[in-house]
Amino acid sequence: MSTGIKQYFAAGKRDRSPDGNNGDAKRKVSEWTMEEMMERMGSLMEAKLQPIQESVKNLATKEDLQIIQQENMILKEENEQLRSEVKQLKLSLRSQDDRLTVLENDLRRNNLVIGGLRVGPNGNIKQVVTDMFRELLGLETTPTLVAARMLGSPNAQNRPILVTLMGQDDKNEIIKRTSALRTTNIWISQDFTWEIREKRRILIGIRSIIKRRFPEQNVRVMFDKLVIGNERFWWDHVLGLVHRQGCGVEKIKETLDLDLADSIERLVQKNSERIGGDLASTRQRELEGEEQETPGPEP
Repeated sequence: MSTGIKQYFAAGKRDRSPDGNNGDAKRKVSEWTMEEMMERMGSLMEAKLQPIQESVKNLATKEDLQIIQQENMILKEENEQLRSEVKQLKLSLRSQDDRLTVLENDLRRNNLVIGGLRVGPNGNIKQVVTDMFRELLGLETTPTLVAARMLGSPNAQNRPILVTLMGQDDKNEIIKRTSALRTTNIWISQDFTWEIREKRRILIGIRSIIKRRFPEQNVRVMFDKLVIGNERFWWDHVLGLVHRQGCGVEKIKETLDLDLADSIERLVQKNSERIGGDLASTRQRELEGEEQETPGPEP
């Protein structure tokens, strides 16, 4: 046997005691008392369990889970309440916008916009308008003009004229006679708000589609309503074409066997492209006569 191996066995077995006590290493395990064995086993178990106990401390208890569930329920209730409040605010704002539109249209009820009527640099606007009413429309009684002014940029040519009449009877009489202007370049339209103009633009487009398919069908646009026979439809920027029974597209499909879904989508897309995100400049271009309604009576 080599010298190294002899020295190894002569040194005795290595210390395997848990506490590393060299004095106890000379004692055999069989010589340990029961108390010593229990103490040493307890130390080993504590050493093994300590990391596990530390991990368990970080775990949620049953009470913690109950608190979390209660907090989640409170958050859900608050979220639902906030959703309801936001919905009510949207409805309130929409209602206010509708009321403002009604008020603004009421202020414009005696107004007319006249396009294509030439006024000289030093011309009297009221006199030119009055002469047109008498000579082209054949009005026997000249209506009283409260005000008449040019619209649009001062440098623009052939600018539209905003006319305010004394009463609505005069306005209605003029509207009835606008068919006399069909052979001229002069047009007369009502002074609608921008919102009503946009709604009418869509409704007039729908009317044109229906008339091309059914020329004899009684279809007309009255203010912000599309009237087909005795049924009334209106345009909502969120819901689209609406009928008192629900979806206007479905009602027309049921009544006329005509599906307008794709045609209306193209109309809306075309209108959105025309607007181009600049509502103010669009309205200004309309007032400057770049976009004019078809001459003649209201459809």
